[in-house]
This record gives sequence, structure tokens and C-alpha cells, in this order.
Amino acid sequence: MHKKRLLSFVLSIFIILNSFVLVKASELTDIEGVDIPYMLYDLSADKTLIANKAAQPIAIASITKLMTVYLVYEALESGKIGLNTKYTYTQEELDLYLQGSDVPLERGATLNVDELMHLLLIRSANSSALALSKVVAGNEKIFVNMMNEKSKALGMKNTHFINCHGLPILSTDEQNMSTIDDLNILVKSLLEKFPQITKITSLQSYNIDRYGIKTVNTNTLLGLKTVDGLKTGTTTKAGRCLISTATEDMEGMEGKRRIVSYVFGATNDKERTNISANLINYGLDNYVYKRVLTGNETYKINLDTINFKYDKVLLKPTGSIEALLNTNETYNLKIEYKDVGVEAINKGDILGTVKLLIDNKLIEQVNLVANHDVERNNWFMRFWLKVKAKF
Repeated sequence: MHKKRLLSFVLSIFIILNSFVLVKASELTDIEGVDIPYMLYDLSADKTLIANKAAQPIAIASITKLMTVYLVYEALESGKIGLNTKYTYTQEELDLYLQGSDVPLERGATLNVDELMHLLLIRSANSSALALSKVVAGNEKIFVNMMNEKSKALGMKNTHFINCHGLPILSTDEQNMSTIDDLNILVKSLLEKFPQITKITSLQSYNIDRYGIKTVNTNTLLGLKTVDGLKTGTTTKAGRCLISTATEDMEGMEGKRRIVSYVFGATNDKERTNISANLINYGLDNYVYKRVLTGNETYKINLDTINFKYDKVLLKPTGSIEALLNTNETYNLKIEYKDVGVEAINKGDILGTVKLLIDNKLIEQVNLVANHDVERNNWFMRFWLKVKAKF
């Protein structure tokens, strides 16, 4: 009589992860009691790790320039403009100099798109944003329409732009508005489509010698671990804002994991920097993106040699398992084998699963399939082997 059975073998990877608990752990000390909007997001896993008031409408100040540069990158990609496309400063750009972050250029100064992008992202130059809007669209009004159209296309449902640089309208204090959730959509798309942006945002400084321009990056988090961007912003209404991003190597696979932190409404630069640093450290120290199953492993189920021509069937996973793991928690790989029955086994038959679990909660799984055919003995051979087994 054939009896159904479920065999389980649990392989703990706690020892592997426990080493990270000892080496990498850090705590969220700087955000305790802080009630401003912030978020920590893992781009590789598409997962929000920590969030507070991420859906709350906020003024975004010069974070606006990320949408501006997004449209510039699209124009470059389409061939509409080039990095060497020139723009000559007018009085309109110079008028922005007294209103906020900018560089001292005179009317008639000519810069190319590459230089304007560097000033935009490193010094947060408002005049560069205006100049780039004209290069791409002809005038700022058309460009702002493009910004709002792009935000809708990306799915940013609670975002509205009134200008290309983020300065408030002085008479009304009207400003560009968004949410962290919406900005995360923009940043994800920006980093995925145009990863070259970090070649600019990672620079500590940038100079244009022919005009005597020397700039220092406004992002004070550069130099912390692998931080390579992304953008600062400040207005009275927005407070001090910073979107930061950093990477680390994935484990057991090629590639880098990327995290992004968002901090809005900080009261001063120190608070903005400390909270951002705490989020980045926490994200890098407490999580690891790891391949826990390569897909090349071999498993086996022992077979009844009276019924089958072989004493075992070899199994292989149908794929790999990669996951973002919290190094403070215990994960298990649970391997479950199915009852093979009595009929012939065909290559590719699903005979088990490998499951990645945390606290018995399934995170991901792949099937185990037969790696080869296994024929069943004919009735005479089965009869003979049963008789033989009795003596």
C-alpha cells in the first residue's frame, strides 16, 4: 500500500545573516520624536523601508530641479539637443541671482548644456534651470507644462509645478508642490532611465574657469559611505530638504543595491544632514540584498527500487531566489518534497518547492523539478523484486 508523505528539510541561513547583525546593525536615533516627512526606500527591492507622512502635500523647493533635469535628459536622448548646445544668459536669468541659490554670471555669458546641468545639480543654480527650460522648450511656460504632463505620465497624482527651479512666487508664496510618494516615482524613473546623473551629483565641486566660477556641492552627505547624490532644496515653506542615495554590492550576485532617503521640512541644515545620514546608515547597515538560492543546486528524492529503475531522482530549482533581507531577523530556506507516486517520472515534473520564509511567512518560492526521466519497472520486474525481497 502506497502511503502519501510530505518530507520537509529546513536549512537555516541564520548563521550567515547573524554575522551582519553583529557587524552592520545601526539604530534610528536621529529620527526619534521627529515628525517631519521622511522616507527610506530600497530601489533594488522596490520596497519602502521606513516612512513618515510620505503622502502629505509638501513644498519641494529646489528638488524641483530633478524634474527639470529629467526633461533635459529626455531631450538629449531624443537628439533634440546635445551636451554642446549653447545658451547665452539674458537679464531674465540674472534676475534670479538675487532670489536664491545661483552663480555670478553676467548677461551675455554663454554656457553649453553640460555646464548648465552641472551648475543645476551641484550648485542648484536657479538661472541654469531657467536656461535649460528655454533650451528644451523655447520658454519656461511651455517647459512647465511639459513638467506637469510628465508628472501625470509617471503617475505622480499629487504634484503640480509652477516653475522650473522651485523658487516661490514672492507676492503669494505659491510654490511647487508634491509628496514624498510622488517624488519617489520620479526618482525611481530618473535613476533607472538616466543613471548617469550620479556622475554629476557625486562631484564635490565644479568649476568653469573661463568665467571664474567655482562651486561646491550643496549636498553635505557626500563623503558618507557610498552616497553619490542626489538633490537639496530650501525655502521657508519647504524647510530644509534632501534626497540622498547610496549603493552597496549585492551578495552572491553581480550588481549594486541602491537606497534613497527623503527628508523634508527640517528646521536647519544640521537636522537635515543628521536625519538623512541616519536613514542612509540604517538602510545600508540593517539590510542586505542577497541571492540565497542560485538555481544551480541539486536535490534528490530517494525512490523505491522495486517500483522504479533508479534509487533516486535528482531535482533542480526552476530559478534563483534573491531578496532584500533585514539582517536583524532570522530567515529560513524550507525545502518541501512532494510524493512522487508510483508512475514514471518525466523530466520537468514538479516534485517540490524551495521557500524563503521569515517567521513562517512566505517571501518567495521556486519549484523543484525532475532533472531526468525515471522509468517504472514493468509488472513482471516489480513482482520478481517483491518476491526476491522476501528471501
